[in-house]
Amino acid sequence: MGAPQTAAEGRLAMRKALTSMLAVAVSLGVAHATEAQTRGTAQGFGGFSVNQSVDALPSLGGNVTMALTEHVHVIGEVGRLGNVAPSLTSSLLEVPGVHVSALYGEGGLRALAGGSNSAVRPYVEGTFGVSRLDVSSTRLNSFGNALTDVGTSFLDRNSPTMGVGGGVLLRTGPVMFDVGYRYKQLLDTNVLSTVFGLGQSLSSSDLRVGVGFRF
Repeated sequence: MGAPQTAAEGRLAMRKALTSMLAVAVSLGVAHATEAQTRGTAQGFGGFSVNQSVDALPSLGGNVTMALTEHVHVIGEVGRLGNVAPSLTSSLLEVPGVHVSALYGEGGLRALAGGSNSAVRPYVEGTFGVSRLDVSSTRLNSFGNALTDVGTSFLDRNSPTMGVGGGVLLRTGPVMFDVGYRYKQLLDTNVLSTVFGLGQSLSSSDLRVGVGFRF
């Protein structure tokens, strides 16, 4: 049989055991924090333009974010801008009932305040991508709009697009609500932009609300 364990040896063994338990606890805490910081979000949203005086059509879409760090997320977004024509053009096109909307896809970065598990997280973001103009009329039937689509297909309808905005994320459990503002501007001065913009930029200033979840 071995020699009886002294009090000093017992304290040393207990200290080693406590140190090991603390190390395991810290490792689990770091792993949990890392997991929380690398979560992503997915949401759908809808909004309306605040820069159109007439016939403002809704903007719809969805986005996905992935956390690079706790306060910086990469974002990918697709959607439809209901009306990108400037207010003067919108007024002139109201009589023939012509709408100039745009389908877009963008990517960018979002900077967030607060912690990853905070109930309220303000944010700002910047994005860049491409849009495709769509011209239609409420005065034409589906066949007439199809002809319009064919006619404009011979023109360049694609345009580089930038977006900036901000808002507040409200979280309750895995569910997330997003209230914010977005400004999107089409940068290209192609034929369609010149015709329907009358020399002004095609853009959209939207207030929007989104609902999504964290994963």
